[in-house]
Amino acid sequence: MATRSADNTEGTPAQWRALGFLALTELFGMTLWFSASAVVPTLEQEWELSSGGVGWLTSSVQIGFVVGTFVAAFLNLPDVLSSRRLLASSALLGAVSNAAFAIFAVGLWAGIPLRFMTGVFLAGVYPPGMKLAATWSMRYRCVIDASLLDCSSERLPSGRHRRISFGR
Repeated sequence: MATRSADNTEGTPAQWRALGFLALTELFGMTLWFSASAVVPTLEQEWELSSGGVGWLTSSVQIGFVVGTFVAAFLNLPDVLSSRRLLASSALLGAVSNAAFAIFAVGLWAGIPLRFMTGVFLAGVYPPGMKLAATWSMRYRCVIDASLLDCSSERLPSGRHRRISFGR
C-alpha cells in the first residue's frame, strides 16, 4: 500500500469527505447522550420519577463517560487500538446499550446501569474522533476541531454554542 505525504493530501476533496463523514459519525454517535432526556417527561409519569430520579438518570451517562474515559486512558486504548475501530465499536456498543435501555428498562434502577454503560461507550466515541480529526490535517486543524466540537453539541448550559478561538 502506497502512502502519500501530508502535503499531497491536505485539503483534497477526499479528505474533506472523510472528515465530513467523521463529523456526522460524531454527531450521530453523541446523540446517544441526549436520547433519554428526550423521553424524560414520559418516564417521569410511567416510572413515577422524582426530580432526583431524573437527575440520576441524566447524571449516570456523564458518570459513565468519566469512568470510561479514565479506563480508556489508563489502559491506553486510543494508542493501542485503531482509533477508527475503537470509535466504530464504541458507537455500536453505545447504540446497543441505548436500545437495551429502551427495551428492557422498566424502572429507574434498571435504567441507571444501562445509561451508565451508554456513557462508558461514549468515551470511546468522542475522544478517538477528536484524535482522528486532530491528526488528519495539520493545515486545517482549527477548522476541523471547531467543526467536530460544533457537531457534537458542545453547548453552554444556556443552550448557546461555545465560542471557540483557535490559534496556530
